[in-house]
Amino acid sequence: AEGTARELINRIQNIRKQQDFNVTDRIEVRISDHEVIRDAVQEFSRYICNETLADSLTVEQKVAGEPIDLFDDVVIDMAVKVVK
Repeated sequence: AEGTARELINRIQNIRKQQDFNVTDRIEVRISDHEVIRDAVQEFSRYICNETLADSLTVEQKVAGEPIDLFDDVVIDMAVKVVK
């Protein structure tokens, strides 16, 4: 689960860079539900939020977001937006 949490952090940070967010921008993260990430998000939610400056991290059935290739055969949708 910890390795999965680190992968999620990496992907969120990449999206922050791609979307040209300021380093200090607080964000909201929504991730599509997948059994592989469920435990990691539950166990390491605070850690993921602290590392990515996320005010919220939610796992939802369907997310209209960017498809993210997390691991072999694990693709999730992720939406990241700045909190105003």
